[in-house]
Amino acid sequence: ADAEQSARRALALDGEHRRARAGLALALAEQEKYDESLTEFSKAVPPATAHHNLAVVLARQGKADEARHHLAEAQRLD
Repeated sequence: ADAEQSARRALALDGEHRRARAGLALALAEQEKYDESLTEFSKAVPPATAHHNLAVVLARQGKADEARHHLAEAQRLD
């Protein structure tokens, strides 16, 4: 939650800051806010990369089926 707040503050200063946007996406994914995370990742990186990034977090969380879904979507988009 602290990382989310920090990223949101950074984005308030510079809404185009890609690293802050990716950090926000990662913080959201770690809090299991997956839809919001994917939206934020998609603002920072291409769509296939956004799905891949979310898949990595999901895999780390032990959510293999969801991770596979996002990897398949990344492959489809790429």
